[in-house]
Amino acid sequence: MSNALLASQIKTELRLERELTTFLTKERSGTIGLFVRQGSLKRITMLTEPVNVFEEEASASSNGLLKERHSYLFQLVSQIVRRSDRFDYGYIFVNYIASPDGKTFICNVRFQNEIHLQ
Repeated sequence: MSNALLASQIKTELRLERELTTFLTKERSGTIGLFVRQGSLKRITMLTEPVNVFEEEASASSNGLLKERHSYLFQLVSQIVRRSDRFDYGYIFVNYIASPDGKTFICNVRFQNEIHLQ
């Protein structure tokens, strides 16, 4: 079995979630947590990165990722999930850092598998 349905669901749900769009636009870096149960996306969480107090003034003027780049981020995450081993239970974490102008980003995707006992 593959992750094709999960990948498609992730791509669609991330594009539709307005709170996530606002988060990505405002936060220059952060983590998106995707909770998966029985191979289906069930929950999305957003976690901001800690703010270094000494750099707060410098980073206060920088915005997050430009809205037109969100779809590309979601597409990349979907492709990574699609190519990965079957994923039924656990979290998928997407860490990103946007450039100061919001046009480019670096991201990594991490899987945290859970084993559910009966």
